[in-house]
Amino acid sequence: MNDEAIDRIFTAMDKAFVPMGYSTFNEGTWRIAAWFEKLAKVISIMQDRNATRRWLRQSPEIDPVEMERLIKILGKMLFLIRRFAPMIAKRLPHDPGGRPSVSTAEMQKEICEEISTLHAKGVSIGTACTRLAARYGVSVRSIQRIWNKRKDIARPFA
Repeated sequence: MNDEAIDRIFTAMDKAFVPMGYSTFNEGTWRIAAWFEKLAKVISIMQDRNATRRWLRQSPEIDPVEMERLIKILGKMLFLIRRFAPMIAKRLPHDPGGRPSVSTAEMQKEICEEISTLHAKGVSIGTACTRLAARYGVSVRSIQRIWNKRKDIARPFA
């Protein structure tokens, strides 16, 4: 990377640190590094639901708007940490990638049951998939994928 690009990064970071109350690049990066270390400690506390529940009970209440914001970012938080904090990254799982699933486990089970019921009444599998795709607002191919995984859906831990 050339010096001009590096200077642009430093300028952008200096501007970003000012509203956060940090006057210099060194102070800002030191504080952010400390924040990531604190975050790593919090994540290590969260080894299971009971430990996490005990820790959260000791935390102050969260404003409902902030809670909604938190819920939205939690799904991607670990993957963002992996990207921006490589010293912690080796302990975190990789981003699963791909498009998010259009269905929940419960919805998949319902779809399989409905296809089976329709098929028992003499409706072809293709027609049943088309009907359910329209009902659930997903593509026919998504319904077909769910139907093809029906053995796994019926017995998820077999």
